[in-house]
Amino acid sequence: MREKISIEEQVKKLHGLQTIESISDTNKISKKSAINLVSKLKKKGYVAYYSAGRNKRIYSISPIKPKFKESLYEFINKYSKIKVSEPYRTILHGEKMSPEKAMILALKSQNFRLILASLNLFKHIKNWKHLNELAKKEQLQRQIGALYDLSREIIKVRKIDKRINNSLLNGKGKKYIYSNIKTREYFNIAKKWRVEIPFNKKDIERLKIG
Repeated sequence: MREKISIEEQVKKLHGLQTIESISDTNKISKKSAINLVSKLKKKGYVAYYSAGRNKRIYSISPIKPKFKESLYEFINKYSKIKVSEPYRTILHGEKMSPEKAMILALKSQNFRLILASLNLFKHIKNWKHLNELAKKEQLQRQIGALYDLSREIIKVRKIDKRINNSLLNGKGKKYIYSNIKTREYFNIAKKWRVEIPFNKKDIERLKIG
């Protein structure tokens, strides 16, 4: 008969980044049991951060209970008329959310509605240099630049510093902002930034009406 392990011992055993599959393999339990275990750890405050891609969730398990701060979805919904439901929590461990950080996380989430809603954050960007540094680190400079120009189509946004604009324009980045989707609208923005725009004019107009 398998001996039961306490929650504290489980935390020590699973300390670090885990998936349901890795928890299942480590504890030699079913995936359903692994999901239940993560739920217990979360209620106790040991799951400090978890995020989900299209097919998989990654959990960070730590014996140190963090003080949870505002989630990405909560932060963006606070500033955007387009509201986005939160299928999973994205918590920054020991770090305060900011418009600059939220922009990058929204783009990395590859959630179409979240990226669209995040365009409202350009009204609240105070540190363009920091945004550029974050975008450069994640190789998202041209995507961020294209989203900035898109936001200006409908929202009153501060004009970006010329040096930052040039840095974004010459930065590295993938061809697409979202998946492999492109529209025929906003061709000039797409050409300038060398990225494909996934939104049409109706999408952008929703930034004002929700």
